Amino acid sequence: IDRLPPRHRLASLCADGLAREMLAETLHCTPEEVAFTYTAAGKPLTEGAHFSVSHSGSVVACALSDVPVGIDVERIRPVPPRLGRALGEWQSEEDFWQLWTHREAALKCRGETLGAWKRSGEEELTFSPLAAPEGYTAAMCEEK
Repeated sequence: IDRLPPRHRLASLCADGLAREMLAETLHCTPEEVAFTYTAAGKPLTEGAHFSVSHSGSVVACALSDVPVGIDVERIRPVPPRLGRALGEWQSEEDFWQLWTHREAALKCRGETLGAWKRSGEEELTFSPLAAPEGYTAAMCEEK
């Protein structure tokens, strides 16, 4: 976290706190007792539950599940040209960020990085629609 810019540091701390609160309730312990480890790709793990966190702008999200899960939230904003080309066809900024969160949630569910973008098949995943605040979009997926 120390290497992140201040605005990302605060969002990461909020996401961490939200995850600890939710996991503590599920795992019947205190938030301070929830221990995180990380995969080589940076996916956070804890014993006894699957979870995923995301943050964008002023929104933080966390998902818990009995199976591997991924969640992503993004503020709808102008699309950087390099990202726009990576995702293929889309009609509007909102469409782009909806597609992006869908794919990012799949990558997080599998514990993959953006380098695995093209290899992320979705046959083994279930996607759930998520309500998001005005100006944001969000997606969640779980292994079937």
